Amino acid sequence: MKKRISKKYLKVWIAFVNINAEEGYSFPDLIDSEGEPKDNIIGAVAYIALIAPDVYDALDILHQGLHELHFRIETFFEIRNVYHLCECDELSDNEEAEVNWLIKSKFVFKIIDRLWPYRGIGET
Repeated sequence: MKKRISKKYLKVWIAFVNINAEEGYSFPDLIDSEGEPKDNIIGAVAYIALIAPDVYDALDILHQGLHELHFRIETFFEIRNVYHLCECDELSDNEEAEVNWLIKSKFVFKIIDRLWPYRGIGET
């Protein structure tokens, strides 16, 4: 028997994006590298949970939330509705926990897990 999916997920979205620093900012200065060297880091891949009534508002919240952190989208990979992810059994336990935390909070934007930084091409 399939698990019943909560309707609270209808207004929750997960975006998969590649981000870097807004003009005038240095990406390494904007992130916590958890003790890892930050030399030559130019961007990061991120999953971001958003609460919005529709995909258009979710995209607005995504841009606003990143702007508040002085990030901008370099590449937009996808945005998916969490209810649909649950229907397809494609929401991980960690993502579900992060989404549930966001729903219970007063926030509408949350980076899931962490940023996944990368270095410039040809850098070590």
